[in-house]
Amino acid sequence: MLPPWAESNARLQILNSDTGFRRSYPSRIVNNIYFDSIDHQAVQSNFSGIGERAKVRLRWYGETTSPVNSVLEIKVKSHGAGTKLRHPISTQARLGEMTWDEIRELISSDAEASIRRYIKISDHPMLFNTYSRQYYETYDQTVRATIDTEIRSRPQSDLLRPGLTHVSQPAGNLVVELKADVSNEQQLREAARSLTWRAGKHSKYIRGLYRQT
Repeated sequence: MLPPWAESNARLQILNSDTGFRRSYPSRIVNNIYFDSIDHQAVQSNFSGIGERAKVRLRWYGETTSPVNSVLEIKVKSHGAGTKLRHPISTQARLGEMTWDEIRELISSDAEASIRRYIKISDHPMLFNTYSRQYYETYDQTVRATIDTEIRSRPQSDLLRPGLTHVSQPAGNLVVELKADVSNEQQLREAARSLTWRAGKHSKYIRGLYRQT
């Protein structure tokens, strides 16, 4: 995590890195609604670092609350390695007009058993967040990098319907992430060493929750 004035520096460091990054996709707005158990199981497992933990979120892109192509994503981490399950939502999601019960039905409809398993555990809406994301990758496509700015969030647990407007002001930070498949762990380490920042653990979900308390 870096202060906002470092965005230009972050972009230049990535593009001038010895590992050779390039822009891989146009910048876009990312939106997420995070779901958790009523006792915040995802938060607790993140803090405790237990063997397997999962994060459930509905994701869509662009400045809209009625996405045509939203996706339910389950990020599962087990013993340091992560996988992602995806369930595309087949109908337009008019999130600004729906109740949470209707949204639960939307995200679970036609989902496979492997997806439903996590929805059943994490069925409480907790946080909405949005940010602008820039995308990069190395020329050999083994390591990906993203820069997230204008990060805004709003808790949802006390609302009957989604609160997707009047989110908190930007938190005054930006987040740089490096990602790679397990088979490219060595390339990931080399890419991280070529940058001057100290790596650290960061969760936009947890930070969004605890900035409001």
